[in-house]
Amino acid sequence: MHQQQYPASAASVDALQALYDQGSFTELLPRLQQWLAGSATADRAARLRAGVLQLRCLAKLEQWEALAREGNAMLLQPDLASHEAAMDTLILLSYGELQLGDAEMSLSAAFAALQLSLQRRSYAHSAQALDRLAMSYLWLGDAALAERYLLEAIGYCHQLGDADTSLLRYSNGLVLLITLYDALRAAARHDEAQALAQRMQRFVVQGSKIEHQARRHYERRIWAANLARWQCRREDSGAHRQLLLAQLAEAEARGWGNIRRTLRLDLARFDCAAARWDEALLHLQQMNEPQQVPMRLLHALSQQRLLAEVLDAMGQAEQAEQARQRLQSLQQQEQAAVEQARRALPELPHAIARLQSQADQEHINAEMQRLRQAKARGEALTLNRG
Repeated sequence: MHQQQYPASAASVDALQALYDQGSFTELLPRLQQWLAGSATADRAARLRAGVLQLRCLAKLEQWEALAREGNAMLLQPDLASHEAAMDTLILLSYGELQLGDAEMSLSAAFAALQLSLQRRSYAHSAQALDRLAMSYLWLGDAALAERYLLEAIGYCHQLGDADTSLLRYSNGLVLLITLYDALRAAARHDEAQALAQRMQRFVVQGSKIEHQARRHYERRIWAANLARWQCRREDSGAHRQLLLAQLAEAEARGWGNIRRTLRLDLARFDCAAARWDEALLHLQQMNEPQQVPMRLLHALSQQRLLAEVLDAMGQAEQAEQARQRLQSLQQQEQAAVEQARRALPELPHAIARLQSQADQEHINAEMQRLRQAKARGEALTLNRG
């Protein structure tokens, strides 16, 4: 079959960007790859822009190994540090590495992105890099730094004056705070969880004000969904549960698969807490739909862990054991994926380090050592990956 050729020009990158803006990621990726393969005569700015667009597309399609591979290739390009593509690449790599389960690599990439953004006074990139730092520190068990960097990211967003961008940061922040709140409660650190909840009230009020100023429907609905998740944690009332179900209905209608799975997982957790085992089981089973949209690993891990708990409570011991075996298999797959990614891209840490000063490299190495020692002493907060 004859394939249309896309000229290597800035105008053609604009056309590819338009496809991305429309959400046509599956259609866009092969076009981007074809464009990049034939872009030898294109100017450097257009090639870098298309390269970043490919990384964004891979992230949307959750092709994390490919994101790591192509991001590494981007970082190895000469003089990349002088272009904003360096910051975009590092931020996307940080996101992808965390999805692969490598929080240390995620932290390193986020820190490099932050230093570059501060040097260039690109505060939009600073906000994104701080957001990535916050999530990396959270998964490495440092709750205090996670919250600190989250608030710094919000501060930079306020300086930009863009309500849609700010609301997205608030929404990401709410996900982080919900995850932290759940982890503190699971660790029986109830006083800290309650103190966090009190601090979150101001955060929620500020985010709700920004929501009224935001223009884009998607950002507003993501905020509303995460806000419903938080409200149900504070009070599992019928009204809040109906709000969560309303957000689920919209996510299903619009085909937002991952939001839909997050909401079903939360509903299953609340049903478990109220011993509504049949309803919890239904939500967990319905997380498998739509089958054409692969489930995120974190969703799958949480699903199987909770499924084992529900089936045990329902007296279905054999099925519960099968769920635990699937959970163990997924955990092994996650570890194998991290190890495979490191074997496939042994130069990635060096590619990131090329964009850092010696002092920055020493700082991040010291941070890694501190975090490992805290974990060994049992001081790090443990987040449940299933």
